[in-house]
Amino acid sequence: MKRLLILGLSVLLTVMLGIAVVLTWLLNDEAWLRERAESFVTELTGRTFRIGAALEIDFAKITVVEARGLSLGDAQWSDVDEMARLDRLRVEVDLPALFSDRPLIRHALIEGGSLKLRANDQAQDNWSDLFVRNGADEGRPREAFAGDLSAWLGEFEIRRFTFSREGPARVPLNTLAVDTLEAVVVDSGQMEVLASGSLNGQPLFL
Repeated sequence: MKRLLILGLSVLLTVMLGIAVVLTWLLNDEAWLRERAESFVTELTGRTFRIGAALEIDFAKITVVEARGLSLGDAQWSDVDEMARLDRLRVEVDLPALFSDRPLIRHALIEGGSLKLRANDQAQDNWSDLFVRNGADEGRPREAFAGDLSAWLGEFEIRRFTFSREGPARVPLNTLAVDTLEAVVVDSGQMEVLASGSLNGQPLFL
């Protein structure tokens, strides 16, 4: 009986070690992770998502994930290819925070890029169908970010980013160009923001 118990424990330990080795290999296979990330966001949004450059991951107590050349496709009716583009995204993930009350994402940085919200004369827009599943969930936005913001995000920065909203010819084009934006999420889930840029070409400071 004792021999069987030792044999059983040895088998379990061998299986666990094998799983650990495979997981370590997969998590360090950045090409595999990039493909999985592209597939996940494409399925979540219903739009083609691409990471143009290498996905870099530095595993540590504070794990750093950095990606460049990210793009999200526009709606099917649109005559342009991209709805959103990020030149650089850098995220600091505090993995031990999973077992504490600290935010999971300690710091996030978006540097360079644009987001274009568009609508046409047929009352179609390019944002309402984001995060919508096919089939039974059709028409119901997915609640992807429910909960207290302060539970998962600490600080974030945006540099050199442009937001624009374009509608039919009778609707004026609005463009918000962010030079710098720094935000801290406080315990209540509210944000303290310091920003500079321009709105429709006019200087804007917050």
